[in-house]
Amino acid sequence: MSDIFINFISLFSQLDWLMLFIPFIILIFCGLGLPVPEDIVLIFLGFLVYSGYGDIVTALILGYLGIILGDSIIFIAGKRYGLKILKFKIFSKVITKNRLKKAKKFIVNHGRKTIFMARFLPGLRTPIFFSCGTLKMKFALFFLIDSLAAIFSAPIFTLLGYFFGDKIDVVISNLKRIDRIVLVTLILTILLVYLLKRSYNKKLENSNEVENNNN
Repeated sequence: MSDIFINFISLFSQLDWLMLFIPFIILIFCGLGLPVPEDIVLIFLGFLVYSGYGDIVTALILGYLGIILGDSIIFIAGKRYGLKILKFKIFSKVITKNRLKKAKKFIVNHGRKTIFMARFLPGLRTPIFFSCGTLKMKFALFFLIDSLAAIFSAPIFTLLGYFFGDKIDVVISNLKRIDRIVLVTLILTILLVYLLKRSYNKKLENSNEVENNNN
């Protein structure tokens, strides 16, 4: 895999820092259903900085923006055009009836958490975000949750490519394991936030009861 990265860099070496915009554009198309692993693109983005192109802050920003733009476009397409867009082969191949059915079931079962969790469901991510649009979810809500998920996950893979550029093959070969670690951390974070919120609401209810009894 590192040979592919190096050959790619050699091909476009004269672009200098503009090289960072190549994975940025690919990430946008990943959001639209391009069958390229998003994590690999983010690792490649970090690897470019490791190889001397641009800086890590710019790479982190472009990685985040590429993800958000791709996700937002497919969401808005679903909200504005609905299932009509599936008449186009380019979309019908990615958002199949089977995937769309699974996506809607996932949204019904998990609600808003679906947007966060979809970040780690490559095969269903695009159909889920498209379905969120067709179900007329508020864009502000979608954007907020998706942004939090992207901020949480995207930098991890970009930094892996940057800090472990000399061991890029090892990083990619262990990508599934890294994905699992990030997913477990994500689930634990959601659970912790839920428990803290539940505890806070319970204390608030008890406080209100005590106040009402005193009155």
